[in-house]
Amino acid sequence: MSHREKDFFVGYLPMSPGLRRSTAVLAAVLCTIVLLAGVGWSMLHGDPGESLEPIGDQPEIRGVFRARPYPHVVQATATGSSTLLLVGSGKGGARIGELDDGQGVRVSGTLLTRDGTRIVEGPDLAPAELSPEIRDSLTVSGPEPRAVTLTGEIVDSKCYFGRMRPGGGRVHRACAQICIEGGVPPILVVRNADGQEQHVVLASEDGGPCNEDVLPFVAEPVRVRGTLHRVSGLDWLWIDPADIERL
Repeated sequence: MSHREKDFFVGYLPMSPGLRRSTAVLAAVLCTIVLLAGVGWSMLHGDPGESLEPIGDQPEIRGVFRARPYPHVVQATATGSSTLLLVGSGKGGARIGELDDGQGVRVSGTLLTRDGTRIVEGPDLAPAELSPEIRDSLTVSGPEPRAVTLTGEIVDSKCYFGRMRPGGGRVHRACAQICIEGGVPPILVVRNADGQEQHVVLASEDGGPCNEDVLPFVAEPVRVRGTLHRVSGLDWLWIDPADIERL
């Protein structure tokens, strides 16, 4: 019997030594290709940020609840105030219950953060009394609003700030659209030449939510014109959807 005939594969017969060696070599080559492809694909994505998982449960945060454009809490800090966006535990906005805008609250939940911007996931909110000193520190006005044109990518804040990897780019587009449609605040991520990020929460021209308006532009490079408001350490961009331009 010739060598070619010995290596012929028959399903109900044992595999010949030559065919076993060829199969082992082929399997090793394929595994190496898959490994290298995975490494190369991961290198195409940017830094996912400092918080891929929740930092931890916060025992208590006190501040003033604000309902618009999206639920958030303004918290007193040593240098003034900061803003914490609120999002739900699932793919949607936070469930607030019977709270009035401007009411003092105590909030606990899971904190997500990226480059200084913070989000509380699954917040538990309860009315709380705030001292006059704390309320005074939270009413300091920010700089005057100004017209700007910014270039970046629209993402859903919850996933981008730690709940998913990656939380941005085309691979995350479908998930981001579901989250934003469910009420998660949309954020424009603007990067400078050094790769540093600016996070700008998008809102409608009247200071309300704009979730539905930005859905077609999620995960794409865009240029956005609007009015920039900086309040309690967070940037808000009031926009007309007609002023969003794909690049």
